[in-house]
Amino acid sequence: VVEFLGAPAVLGLQEVEDDTALRALAAALQRETGRRWQYVAGEVSGDGEIRNALLLDARLRVTGTQSLFARSPRAGLPLHDRLPLVVDVDAGAHGPLRFVVVHLKSQRGLDKPAEAARVQAKRRHQAGELAGWLRREIAAGRHLVVLGDFNASPGPADAPASEPLRILLDQGGLADPAPRFLKASQRWTYLYRKGCTLQQLDHVLVAPALAPRVGGYHIGRGDSCIRAREKCDLRHSVSDHDGVVLRLRPLPAR
Repeated sequence: VVEFLGAPAVLGLQEVEDDTALRALAAALQRETGRRWQYVAGEVSGDGEIRNALLLDARLRVTGTQSLFARSPRAGLPLHDRLPLVVDVDAGAHGPLRFVVVHLKSQRGLDKPAEAARVQAKRRHQAGELAGWLRREIAAGRHLVVLGDFNASPGPADAPASEPLRILLDQGGLADPAPRFLKASQRWTYLYRKGCTLQQLDHVLVAPALAPRVGGYHIGRGDSCIRAREKCDLRHSVSDHDGVVLRLRPLPAR
């Protein structure tokens, strides 16, 4: 977090099991940075065990939190296995921001004829419900930062791997700052073991009103990159994903 991501003031986290890990990470960051940290943990969906969370510099003021779609069943089961976490933050000179941490349905099963239709339908419905919520928030003037593991790569809307991301961009009305700062070949965030292929699954998207204030966007090459790109061996990496870092400019002085 410190060496490869530059200790950003806000960190979106996925697959968090309990508060113990969050407290330990906050304490470790305080030792490394000299800054105090706070965290917000989302709700667990159904009988799930993991959730999304947000870790923040303690100088930022959290003004509200909620987990979305806790009561959105599909075929009698939760539609969202990892509930999107919404955190409202008073970011001082950067103004009020609404962070949305997501971890959408994976692509596992898309390559199996017996499972592909079911898996893609769930991915499509998840993205569609979130896109509707985002569209209403943007219409209300919210300054949204939507971040996390989307399990979807840029590409045509009718491509199974790309469809959820296209729904969020086209129907949700979000903007993707990545192409302004990185070439397509530089945007990968995940190393898929089968075939040792590079994929861009992790994103930071923003409401259109925030897009002009994005001053930087890079990917911290510390996990899936080190030792893994050549050997496709992740046993010695902290994560199989690389973190995406977005820098926002402060609001113009009045």
